[in-house]
Amino acid sequence: MARPKGSTNKITTEVKKQIQNLIDNFVNRIDVDAMTIDQKLKLLQLSLHYVLPKLRSTEMTEKKYEDEQNKDSME
Repeated sequence: MARPKGSTNKITTEVKKQIQNLIDNFVNRIDVDAMTIDQKLKLLQLSLHYVLPKLRSTEMTEKKYEDEQNKDSME
């Protein structure tokens, strides 16, 4: 019998909890004071990808038609 749509998968939830515990224990044991500046910067660089959202590149395009309409309405 299939589980209902939208219900959580018990195995996936348990695996996520175990992985989170493993990561928490590992992070708590990192001795930052013993690291070189290069190692600290590398750790920071790698960690930021998981904390901050990535920015999408944006592209500026001309909207000539809309600009012309705006000029006409101002006159």
